[in-house]
Parts: sequence; structure tokens; C-alpha cells
Amino acid sequence: MAKSPLPSRVAAPLRRREVLDGALDEAIELGGTDGARRLSLIVDGQTVSWCTIVDFRQQIGPCLLRMAGLAGVGTHHEHRYKGYCRRVLTSALRWMRREGYDVSMLYGITGMYPKFGYAEAFPEVAWRVAVRDAETAPRGPYRAAAFDPARHLAAVLKLYRAANAGRTGPTARQAGTWKPFPLGRSYRTRAVVKCLCDGRGRVAGYLVHDSDRAAEVIEAGWASPAVYPALLALAAEGAWAERAETITFRLPADDAFMRFCRPYGLTCETTFRRDGGAMIRLINVPSALGRLADLLAARVDGRGQVNLVTNLDTAALAWQRGKLTVTPARLGGAPTARLPQWALAQLIYGYADAADLHRDGILKAPAKTVDLLADLFPPTAHHHYDTDRF
Repeated sequence: MAKSPLPSRVAAPLRRREVLDGALDEAIELGGTDGARRLSLIVDGQTVSWCTIVDFRQQIGPCLLRMAGLAGVGTHHEHRYKGYCRRVLTSALRWMRREGYDVSMLYGITGMYPKFGYAEAFPEVAWRVAVRDAETAPRGPYRAAAFDPARHLAAVLKLYRAANAGRTGPTARQAGTWKPFPLGRSYRTRAVVKCLCDGRGRVAGYLVHDSDRAAEVIEAGWASPAVYPALLALAAEGAWAERAETITFRLPADDAFMRFCRPYGLTCETTFRRDGGAMIRLINVPSALGRLADLLAARVDGRGQVNLVTNLDTAALAWQRGKLTVTPARLGGAPTARLPQWALAQLIYGYADAADLHRDGILKAPAKTVDLLADLFPPTAHHHYDTDRF
């Protein structure tokens, strides 16, 4: 039977026992703010390696997890290959645990972050429509307007929340703390936001594209399906202005606007990376599952229990009459599933399938328990917008 291509040299550290309750490296200096904490490794009075941890809330269906975004990881060139980055990242993970985070996410280079327990979680979805077909969509009664935070932010946030209600992966955005659209598809570009307003000046929809490519739409929101044709027409206008032949939409796999676009000639390319890109890991298993208790309870019937044993934590789930509880210790007599924390994270995010993990030898559990985990953690469409990169 076919096995996962995950090489043993990568799988081994992912399955090794992790301890995140230890003290931070004595040479680590904490700086920054509560929303963006910077960790610096000081050697002989100089900063040699560093990272930043950004505070987020991330949706898993209708629930929210506290997510630590790992960003800005670096080491001065003359101090590389001395183990300094490992010391920084080990302390960063321990700091996340100490501060009460459930999960951590990063956008990583290949070949590095599996060593720190991170794994793929988000496929890259690219929808494409020919400009010549998209421009046949009627604009209707809506006029385009450049995004003005003072006038449009509240409405745009409302549309964003409505379009992503119940979806796994998006960042929870709050008007008081969220910096509107800080980035485009990369750290070198900015996001350009265009609103569609009705006759009374109310925002009925919006598009976000990269500052260096109007034909690359990275987010969209709408008040109702009546706005779909105008959104497609607006995207076509931007693409035509730069003489592009195709519009690319970086939108979720289950996006309703993309379903509308099918009659205009739509293609979809989904890329599952082996390593690098958007990656996740668990920081505290019982805490994360506890925040998901209502969601998990809705996915199982009757009464039951199961122990989840990972290389990080153990969590016991017990449910009856529509209620589910999570405890950090095993329940006697309950069936046990063993798997690395990164695999459980992939199950939580809907990226992996329990049967596949069992087939590949990553998940160790009786057959009935594998079926139970498939019910608790079904594969599902999930997405993290490029506009929320960090």
C-alpha cells in the first residue's frame, strides 16, 4: 500500500517528544508590544538572531483559536550555522505556550520549519477567468470608489465577516485592532482596495488586488449575490487597464462568488506544497480542543470518549447529550489515538483525512477510532487570505 512521501529525516523530528513548558533561553531579550512581541538572542552584547510573534485570533468554523503568527525570523550572516536560530525559535515556542496560545502559523521557507513541528495546512487555490469573458458581465447600478477607511472600513469588515462566516482559516478582524489591508501577495507589495457603492453610497461589495498586478484579486466581499456581476466587471476593468489576458482570483475553494463565475469560463488550480508556505502547528492541545468543544460536539452523536496522545500533549474528549468536554489527562477505558501534534493540527484545519494518516502510519488507532476521528475532523475547505500575511 502506498505510503506518504514524507522523508524519514523530516518525519523523525516531527514525531519526537516536544517539551514547551521549559524556561526561555537566558540570552533571549523580549521587546516589542503585546500585539507584536520581538525575541532577540544577545551574544557578547550584540543581537545575533531574532523573530517576531504577532497576536491573532483565527477562525476554525464558528470557533476562534488564539494564534501566534511567527514572522521576521533572521540571523546575521556572520552568525549563521551556530545554532542561534534554533535557540530563538525554541524560546519562541516556549513563550507562545507560556502566554496561552493554542496554535502557531507562519509563512516559511522550505526545508526548515518541519524541524520545529510546523506542517502544511493551506492549499494554494488559483481561479482564472479570461478578461474577454469577464468583461461581458454587467456593472449594473454600482459605482467604483477607492477604499477610504474612515468611510468604508465598518462596511467592509461586515462584508468580510458575512462572506467568511463558519469558514476555517481566516483571521478574525476587529475594527479597533486590525490594520486595514497591510500587505499584498508578498512582503514587497501593498493591497489595493476598490469598493462598489450603490446609489445611496453604501458599500455593496469590494475587491482587493496586488499593487503590482490589478489582474491578481486576493480578496472579495459582497452584500448579496446581486453584486456578483459588478464584482466580475470591476475585476475585468482593472485587468484590461494593464492589458492582461486573464484574471486570477486567490479565493477560497468553496467561494460563492467563484461559483457564480462558472458560466463565464472558469478554471481552478489547487497546489498542495510538500513544504514551505503557510504552515501551522499546535502549541497547547487541550486548550485548542477546548475552544473547539461546541464544534466537535455537533459532529458526533450519542455518548463516547477518546484519548488523543500526541508528542506534545494528551487530551481526552468525552461527550454526551450534545456536550463535549476536554481534559488534559487520559480517561481510563477510552480508546486511544496516537499521532504527532502537527498531524492533529492538520486534522483540526481540515487539511488532512484521518483515514489517510492511518494508512500512512502517522495515526495509530483502532479502526473504529479512526472512523470517529474522521467524523470529528472531516476534511473541509479552508483558506487564509494573502491580505492577512504577517
